[in-house]
Amino acid sequence: MDTFNNLLSERNWLVHKSRASSRNGVHSDAAKRKLVLRLNTIAKESFALLREIGVLTERYVKERGVSEQYINETANQPWKSGSR
Repeated sequence: MDTFNNLLSERNWLVHKSRASSRNGVHSDAAKRKLVLRLNTIAKESFALLREIGVLTERYVKERGVSEQYINETANQPWKSGSR
């Protein structure tokens, strides 16, 4: 849960504060490197969290009797916009 909360905090910074707090990134190589490092960290943590959600989701449905074959078949079906 700490990882999620940290990522949420970084997401909130990115959406609400990054523009104002990162203006030096345009003028300073050090500030630009710091900004890029922070953005790369957010991206890596987001991807890791997405993978973990996938693992937990698969475990959850398997524990409720859904077969791995059905999961794979369903996952490989084309996704249609607007369908649920």
